[in-house]
Amino acid sequence: MGVLQERWPEGIPCKLGDRPFTLHPARFPRTAVTKTAAAAVIRKAAQLALVRVFNQKLSRLGVLAQSYADLNELRDLVYTGLTYASQSGRRYGAADSSIPASAVSSESTQTLPPIRLQSRLFNPQWADYLTIPLSQYRGKDFSVRWRMKTDWDYFRQGFKLTESKEPVLSAGGVQTSGTNLLIHLGRNSKDRLWFVSPYKHGLRITEDRPLADTNGKTCANCEVRVNVSRKVTFSVDGTDIHTDFLVIDGSSQMYLLAWGDEHSFSCEITDIEIIG
Repeated sequence: MGVLQERWPEGIPCKLGDRPFTLHPARFPRTAVTKTAAAAVIRKAAQLALVRVFNQKLSRLGVLAQSYADLNELRDLVYTGLTYASQSGRRYGAADSSIPASAVSSESTQTLPPIRLQSRLFNPQWADYLTIPLSQYRGKDFSVRWRMKTDWDYFRQGFKLTESKEPVLSAGGVQTSGTNLLIHLGRNSKDRLWFVSPYKHGLRITEDRPLADTNGKTCANCEVRVNVSRKVTFSVDGTDIHTDFLVIDGSSQMYLLAWGDEHSFSCEITDIEIIG
């Protein structure tokens, strides 16, 4: 005990998970009461360590510990998520909803079935998304087209182009810090005009830019064009509204995203085509 107090007079610096704390060694009477109290502290520390390991295992499976408060809520989220996955599988008639067996209409064009992107309370920002298969377009020019329709006062809808290992969502929302480009359309509850917002590597590139002639608008034809030099152009109703470059070493992945920032929303996505 004396050696410990001499070596660390201000206490022994320690960490429990990510939280630092200081341990102050001290003699205490070896009574039954103190032994019981010490055992309770050790059990609590062991339980916290097990919970941390459990959360780490869940995160590797795509379940974010921050998204549930207790075991019962986790059960509800798992049930809701499995129900959604089952419904998506039946809707597309295949286990992989992003590449339905009937999707390919020609060598150069894939047509995906329509989908409704809507509030998913178990996801950050209540986000919903559709995976766009891009593996066969590596090193080629390609474009993705879709028609979006919504009459909700508050919505966000766009696309996210990433490297293949980048997660589509993070613990905090749709923004992630790796190599990615996210551009979305949106409307706020108090505004009637739509706007466009671009983000790169999780950081906003410019301020929200209002789009002219969108007062009361409920639908739009969207297109993303990507060429071999990794120039990315996003257009709405035939007008280019944002151009950027995204260099990806390896294969890329794209998602059509929609979210509501904890507002209920629904977006009908139809006429989905991948042309390359």
